[in-house]
Amino acid sequence: MALPLARAWRIGTIYSLQLLLSSVVGAVCMYGYWRLWRWAVFTYTGFCIIYQFLLLLWRHWNVTTLAIQAFVALVGLLYLRRMR
Repeated sequence: MALPLARAWRIGTIYSLQLLLSSVVGAVCMYGYWRLWRWAVFTYTGFCIIYQFLLLLWRHWNVTTLAIQAFVALVGLLYLRRMR
């Protein structure tokens, strides 16, 4: 039985690196959301825009991914005035 990560490496090195980078950026931004820091909202929103462009470029775009990321970004933008 192969690990799921092995499947990602077979897709291509760039995809595995992108997956690692998006996980790290997402975790840092979620920590910023939790601490109510404004930079986290802007960073997450910008990252989502770039990520959607990459998904379109690689032909892996999915409306569910867009909906989840848009919801999280929208919640952050709605609470932006309450953040430091």
